Amino acid sequence: RTDFDRGVDFGGYRSFGFFDALAETEGYESLTTRYLKAAVGREMRARGFRLVSNNPDLLINFKIKIARKQQIRSTVYPVWYYGYCWGCYGAWGGYNDDTFVHSYAEETLHIDVVDRERMQMVWEGLAIGTVRQNSQDDARSAIDETVARMFEKFPSGKKQESSSIR
Repeated sequence: RTDFDRGVDFGGYRSFGFFDALAETEGYESLTTRYLKAAVGREMRARGFRLVSNNPDLLINFKIKIARKQQIRSTVYPVWYYGYCWGCYGAWGGYNDDTFVHSYAEETLHIDVVDRERMQMVWEGLAIGTVRQNSQDDARSAIDETVARMFEKFPSGKKQESSSIR
């Protein structure tokens, strides 16, 4: 999901940079941060923006959150028994209840693009998905693909007229 400020003329922006503290709590830049910077930088450059270190028009920040979740499903279904019981032979019914628990990790990536002069967000991208083994094995490719999808509807040019982008 993405959304943006429809009153903003995106054609007036020429440069971008990253916030100094990109939600890093460790005091150093992680591999994930480097992958995100590279992917976002590639998408911004593809749209004609240039990366500058001093006074960019737009500042970019991102946050990643991983939450452990569980999905619990209970299924009740009829069961028929056949056999001998208390002197009779035949079928009788009953019910069985199975409960299934599925544990998984859900990852949220939030990218904010902020007008540096006004310090107001002008675009935001949000991606939520299940963390799969193949995305853990090749994090860089998973980040590249996710960021590219988020930026597909990044506005350019004059003020936009449309409603929220989904």
